[in-house]
Amino acid sequence: MDSLTDSRRQLRIALIAIAVVIPTGVIGFILIEKMSFFDAIWTTIITISTIGYGDIYAETAMGRIFTIFLVIFGLGSFAYGLQA
Repeated sequence: MDSLTDSRRQLRIALIAIAVVIPTGVIGFILIEKMSFFDAIWTTIITISTIGYGDIYAETAMGRIFTIFLVIFGLGSFAYGLQA
């Protein structure tokens, strides 16, 4: 397979993964932590980007477990896209 074609395929997969991870994070924080829509978006983005300001964070055990998986899958998606 052509390396350019393979890179495009990997990049497409990474973009799809990111497009799934971000809405999943937002919905998860809304349902689990009862955050507002804006707070859920903010928390998802700062979590995935590993900035983590600490102003808003998961307070419940279930929310923290969700955050762990969000970090793993979010960073994994970005790393997969960068290596393409």
